[in-house]
Amino acid sequence: MLKYLLQTSLLFFVLVAKAENETPRKSISLEPFTEYRYDVFQWSITDLFDYGTPRKKVSELTWKNYIFNNGIKIKTLEQDNNFNFLGKISYGLVLKGSSMQDSDWNYIGDEFSRSFSTVKGDVLDISSAIGTSRKFRTSLFTYYVGFDYSKYQFNDYGLRYQINEYHFGKVDNSIIVSKYRYKDYTPWIGASILIPINDNLSINPTAKFCLSYIYGEGDWLLRDDRRNGVDIIDRAFSKGGSFDIKLSYNRGEHLKINTNFGIKKISMVYGVKEIYRNNQEVLYPAYLKNLTHSSFYISFGVNCFF
Repeated sequence: MLKYLLQTSLLFFVLVAKAENETPRKSISLEPFTEYRYDVFQWSITDLFDYGTPRKKVSELTWKNYIFNNGIKIKTLEQDNNFNFLGKISYGLVLKGSSMQDSDWNYIGDEFSRSFSTVKGDVLDISSAIGTSRKFRTSLFTYYVGFDYSKYQFNDYGLRYQINEYHFGKVDNSIIVSKYRYKDYTPWIGASILIPINDNLSINPTAKFCLSYIYGEGDWLLRDDRRNGVDIIDRAFSKGGSFDIKLSYNRGEHLKINTNFGIKKISMVYGVKEIYRNNQEVLYPAYLKNLTHSSFYISFGVNCFF
């Protein structure tokens, strides 16, 4: 982890020095960035049987992950009445302090079991978009159509659990108790406004609306009745949005330093969970009651022009 941070920092300062000593042609912008974010991913299921009443929540899993992300953005610079392109790729590691909580309820709605695990894993994000810009007075409006792809992989280690009020237990943190991975395919539309404050400072808010398809796979390693390989599959269609504010500082004509703050949230519209048991190929569906993914982040980047 330390080696990873040092390599990223070295690249960051090399590009800053290069940008300060070159005259940009300002047609394409290349921006390496570092991001710290907090992600919450949660799904819950209802019982498999209908007792004549609305199905109750019987199980819920929540991952709360702190992620250190590094990546690069490339785009053509926005100009009035021009089309432009935006691309981004980043890779991140799940940091210490991340956790997974697993809670279970009985048929009358009482929580009888709760457990906690530590989480390790990684995240890959890829994004692309095309847009067109229009100038209004001193501000520049840009409208985008884009597509995002994300891949998450989590390994859950150890257990601290409580069953009912009296039974407590623990599984050592060196033992992997479950694995979960999912892919997120997200088309979106969005708009941004570039607002100059003075010759050196500008603010650039961006809002997006998105639809999303999530495909997830889980493997609960401690279950005696688990199927070898994947024993849980999630499929969900979701909708949501994001809001980002970028603050930019122009250091002369050769360097731009950016800080981004943002939030993103998607929630399930329709979903299905498939559970496999006892190495059988026959599956039975559980009712996926809810699936949400929220992300809060701050990032720092430097624009280089060529």
